[in-house]
Amino acid sequence: MGFAALISDVTPVRSVPGRLQWILDASRSLLETRLESQALFRALVRSTVGPFADLSTVFLLEEGGATLVLGAAQHVEPSLTEALQVRSAPIRLRADEGLPGQVIQTGKAVLGSSLTQGVPSLPAELHALLERHPPLNFLAVPLRVSGSLLGVLAVGRETPLTEEDLLFFQELADRTALRLQDARLLEAAQDSRKKTETRTEPLHLQRELPKLHTRILESMAEGVSVSDEQGFLRYANPALEKLLGYGAGGLNGKHLSTLNNSGPADAVQQSLAVAEALKTRGEWVGEWCNLRKDGTCFMTRVRITAMDLGGARHWVSVHQDVTAQVRTIHKVEALAIELRQGEERYRSLVEATSEIVWNTPPSGQFTTKQPGWSAFTGQRFEELRGWGWLDAVHPEDRVQSHHAWDEAVLNRTTYQVEHRVRRHDGVYRYMQGRAVPVKNEDGTVREWIGIHRDITPRIEVEQALRQSAERERQARAETERALALVDSLVTASPVSFALLDTQLRYLKVNPALACINGVPVEEHLGRTVREVLPRVWGDVEPPLRQVLETGQPLVNQEGATEAPAHPGVIRHYLSSYFPVKGSDGEVAGVGTTFIEVTDQVKARRQVALLAEAGQRLFASLDEKETLEQVAQLMVETVAEGCLVDLLSEEGRLEQAVAIHRAPGAAAPSWEPFRPWELSVPLERRQEALGADQPLVFQQDRTVCILPLRVRGRALGTISVVTPPPSRPFHPDEVRLLEELASRAAVAIDHARLHTALQKAIHVRDEFLSVASHELKTPLTPLSLKLQVLAREVAQQPETPFTRRVQGYIDTGRKQISKLTELIGDLLDVSRIGAGRLQLERQEIDLGALAREVASRFEPAAAQAGSTLSVRVEHTCLGSWDSARIEQILTNLLDNALKYGFGRPVSLHVRAEAEKAVVTVMDHGIGIEPVHLSRIFERFERAVSERHYGGLGLGLYITRELVQAHGGSIRVESEPNIRTLFTVELPLARAG
Repeated sequence: MGFAALISDVTPVRSVPGRLQWILDASRSLLETRLESQALFRALVRSTVGPFADLSTVFLLEEGGATLVLGAAQHVEPSLTEALQVRSAPIRLRADEGLPGQVIQTGKAVLGSSLTQGVPSLPAELHALLERHPPLNFLAVPLRVSGSLLGVLAVGRETPLTEEDLLFFQELADRTALRLQDARLLEAAQDSRKKTETRTEPLHLQRELPKLHTRILESMAEGVSVSDEQGFLRYANPALEKLLGYGAGGLNGKHLSTLNNSGPADAVQQSLAVAEALKTRGEWVGEWCNLRKDGTCFMTRVRITAMDLGGARHWVSVHQDVTAQVRTIHKVEALAIELRQGEERYRSLVEATSEIVWNTPPSGQFTTKQPGWSAFTGQRFEELRGWGWLDAVHPEDRVQSHHAWDEAVLNRTTYQVEHRVRRHDGVYRYMQGRAVPVKNEDGTVREWIGIHRDITPRIEVEQALRQSAERERQARAETERALALVDSLVTASPVSFALLDTQLRYLKVNPALACINGVPVEEHLGRTVREVLPRVWGDVEPPLRQVLETGQPLVNQEGATEAPAHPGVIRHYLSSYFPVKGSDGEVAGVGTTFIEVTDQVKARRQVALLAEAGQRLFASLDEKETLEQVAQLMVETVAEGCLVDLLSEEGRLEQAVAIHRAPGAAAPSWEPFRPWELSVPLERRQEALGADQPLVFQQDRTVCILPLRVRGRALGTISVVTPPPSRPFHPDEVRLLEELASRAAVAIDHARLHTALQKAIHVRDEFLSVASHELKTPLTPLSLKLQVLAREVAQQPETPFTRRVQGYIDTGRKQISKLTELIGDLLDVSRIGAGRLQLERQEIDLGALAREVASRFEPAAAQAGSTLSVRVEHTCLGSWDSARIEQILTNLLDNALKYGFGRPVSLHVRAEAEKAVVTVMDHGIGIEPVHLSRIFERFERAVSERHYGGLGLGLYITRELVQAHGGSIRVESEPNIRTLFTVELPLARAG
């Protein structure tokens, strides 16, 4: 809202800065108004009605001082203004009637509730007209100048008038009276001149006029001077001489500029301006600074009129001392500037803080519009009137707010409350309301002025702070609980923990670490590592120092050191060191944890040892080498010597290996030794052979005898001996020896099984070789007999009998052919197994050979309902065994036709770089993925033997033949879609 509206909300009348500014503007307006009484009256009443009054009137005191006549009147209602002004006869009051009469009688300003009460001379119609309008409060102030009363300024309005209003209107009246006096003097001078110039006046009056003029001039309170056109004084009345501090006639002949204190340049400039105004307008009115004879300065308001006196042009000047008024104006102007600045600061403050400013009469109820409140709450004046403003207060705060306001109004004390007020958008905001009573001189309340300030941000901050404090309290409690839990956890933890300061003094130690150190917890606190652990501090302190210096943690540092609680015993620990930093980020200490990993280290070493033992024990399939590895592992692990005894076929223990580490020797000695020399008597070894547990006993040495068992039977014993002086085996060492003995037994059994297997294979191969030759021997004469029989049948006439015989002959030939191929495969397997497979290399054309082999399969393909296609892309010449290559192609094509289900079969030969590639593809049953990895092994089949027959040797022999040529073979298959065999052979030239 605008600032003027805000000020009207604060007080029913204009603010002090507004009044002062208006007085300055009014003074300038009066100076610009022509010097005529009626013009001045009209300007005065027009300027006051509206902003300061509802009715403004000026009453002039007529000559004789018995009557007051209405000079001008103005009302906010134009009809009443017209009724007051347009009359056949002016309104007159006796000088002792009504409020104006009280001013004339007392010479002072008067406040009242009626302007014309008790005035019988006022016309009845005017009384009736005034009664139709709301009653007004009136103020009347005297119009006076130099102690003389000229009339009365009377104003009225609905709202009460105050002492501040009295001072304001009195100042305005005084300024108007000065201008009115000037107007009257001007009118008197003009009237006198007219009378002087009237030739028709009686002669005796003309003779008396100079004397009359002189008496008037000498009796005037204002200074009057007459000067020629050059500005030299020709006459000065006594009032002017007194004003300037000169005696009678002391001013005659002086120039007007000598009386001006504006400075030489300004005085000349002002003189020129005066002369120009007199020439053009015949009159100049203004103010200037005068210089008394004693050098003091004062201000006068001067009116200079150009007149013809004695046939020459003269200047008649009327001087009025306005020093006090000018000083007052200057003070008022300065005060107005200061107040205006303060008002602007106040306005900026109000706008910046979004405060709502409001006012009420003494009753405390809203009776006037409150723009600020309405703008904030959205309430119209009809809604907030009286106590309606409480509807905008939150229901929970309404009773409290009403009660506090009633208490303040009743006791005339400051009102202060915090409550929630509904904004125009329906949102409740926290507001702080504060109001103070503005009191009259008698202590009664004239009005209440209040403000409402939005304190929602503050309330929200306070709520946030309370919530933050509560969260902080809860967090602190949670932290304390967490710290208690951590402390309990650290105390009960099996992990050793310590917290040290920068001097490496113990601040916190848990029982686990105290147990390792062999020092009670309380004896750690406040002492350094060196003081608590003098034997091992050199191992512990360096990493602590490193963390303090670098601020970087050391995590999972594995190391071995002497256990402080068990001198001489080496323990393994997994240690972590971490910096502890303060709130400033600086390292304030170091924390450390220790986890004993002695058992884990031993277990890890044992696992590594067992892994190495497995590799060494199973690296060879020779029983003798295996036994030597067993004995060497035992000596390298825990023993001075190791003896391995095996059961003979007769059931006797016989020494197999004896290994002994001589004192000071870098490596074990493999010289045989007598068991009794190492305290390993035979009867104890035989005793251990049937025992379920290792046999451990001590003499001059400690001996551990372990049985070698596998698959439920005993193979022998292992005897392990420690060096003197005798020390007991640790249980972990015994368990390790048991595991090594178990693995040794498996390795020995494995070596024996491998030896037996090799013998069985050799026997099988010998049998196959002999059987193949024995089977092949009768096939040759049988084949010849079938040929002879076939010729004899061919010579006989064709009969059903001869046809049956010919069928038998064909069947016999086929079976002999199959049997011959089978015997050939068995012989090949025997040769391959014995390493006697020989190749007879020669340069051959692989493409031509492929076509030749394929042509032999055309009848079989036709019989199976398949088509056999051959495609040779390049000439592939290489050094190969022609018969073996033919065997490879025959095996692959035979399989393709056998499993192809009568679908197309293709043979493709091409060259790629330095190799020849042969592919055979069919679209038959295919091979399941689980069988792809084993179909090239001996006696392996991917299909049912009952349905397809064969020994499962064809692909095995094919792979061996391909590899013998330096090539490779692979298979790709999608069941029931296709199977593709690919053979790659190097293109090596013969010779």
